[in-house]
Amino acid sequence: MILPKGTVVFENLTSTMINIDGFFDELKKRRLTGYVTATTSDISGTIFFRDGVPVNAIEEMGSDRIVGESSLIDLVRRCQTEGVALDVSELSTSILNAVIGLLNSETVYKNLRSDFVSLDKLLMTLEEEKHTGCLEITMDADCGMLFFENGIPIDGTFVRSDGTDITGSDSLNMILDASEQTNATINVYRADMVESEGDLATADNSKTDNSEELLEVYNEVISGIEARINNLIGSGRFKRELTSAIASHNLKDLTYDEGVIVYTGELNQSDFVSVLNSVIAEAIGGVSTIIPKRTIESSIRMGLKDLTAAHKEEIERFGIYETIFKG
Repeated sequence: MILPKGTVVFENLTSTMINIDGFFDELKKRRLTGYVTATTSDISGTIFFRDGVPVNAIEEMGSDRIVGESSLIDLVRRCQTEGVALDVSELSTSILNAVIGLLNSETVYKNLRSDFVSLDKLLMTLEEEKHTGCLEITMDADCGMLFFENGIPIDGTFVRSDGTDITGSDSLNMILDASEQTNATINVYRADMVESEGDLATADNSKTDNSEELLEVYNEVISGIEARINNLIGSGRFKRELTSAIASHNLKDLTYDEGVIVYTGELNQSDFVSVLNSVIAEAIGGVSTIIPKRTIESSIRMGLKDLTAAHKEEIERFGIYETIFKG
């Protein structure tokens, strides 16, 4: 996804060189409206912020694309546990809304050829339609995007094949030049502005407050995992690994006993979900020193079939399986 460059706040950071919790706290203090790009060898991710609060995210892995809460949770987890390249840019609220709206966009015009479409007339049409979204033009390895609000171009980016980019009003000139070439392709997307105005549930900065739904799902998942592992290697080991993982994250307000998770701390829901997923993954990793991880995961998946069917929406929303079965 091509993003408007905006105003660069930080660049060329890596998660291993900074305190990642302090980094997110700083973005909150700055009330950042914009985005953080998070890049590793296998994923390209973006976390979008409004007034310092993460409100949406996207991960791109080759041709695969994940949008929403599970992406946000996974990107935060990666920042906490892996070496991730980080850059931060600030955007105006209108541009941010247009970009977020494109995550669930509708295609208005597809694969228009520059040899029979007048870009000037197309721009006039988008103005008349009060279009909010973007226009994308590709030519060989070059690509440009114009972002619109109510029919008016508000920003743009043009990326050349050598990686250099042209932003702002200059990008419009590059796009106009590209449209005069016979091999350029134009797509127009309408932003889903209803979706873009809402913050993700996992981005809520309120205390988890022992959310009944959240803890119910995690209690059932953890109990199911413990039962399957107990069948494989005997009782006690998973509980010890889970307790050790909780201690390693210094979660003094989190306890686990007899298949029940209790949390009395102040973490917001997004952070709580991210940390708890990591704790479960670490506990499974600890057990895998005794029995192959593939065997453990196969047994867990089979044992949790009914649970998965009953809580599919919540499990996907919290990104539980994507995290604990990754790698």
